[in-house]
Amino acid sequence: MDNPVDNLRSQQNLHILDFSNTRISSNLEDVARFYSTLWAIAQTNRTRRSLFHELPARFLKAYGSPPLIAESPYFRVNLVYNFLTHLEAQHRRRDTFSWNTYREISQITNAGMKWVYQQI
Repeated sequence: MDNPVDNLRSQQNLHILDFSNTRISSNLEDVARFYSTLWAIAQTNRTRRSLFHELPARFLKAYGSPPLIAESPYFRVNLVYNFLTHLEAQHRRRDTFSWNTYREISQITNAGMKWVYQQI
């Protein structure tokens, strides 16, 4: 049987399945939800920015979406919705998070909300 870590190294591909927010929605909403998290993680500090700045665009390409879709009004509205939902979840569930988890979520939420504020 192949070792998954060796397989990942040889292919240099990472595939992520996230069922935490499974629900019926449009494909673009699903793409925007995952994109918003990738983008916000890449904005949390200088190291992550240098490592992950291309990740959101690469995700769109891998999903088969044109890169300019991120500039469309419908996509941007979905980004705002996702960032606001993330903020609400952070506050509603803060008592269930460890200190480190809360710190990470706060950084991601702050990056998203900074983007939202720049839009209005």
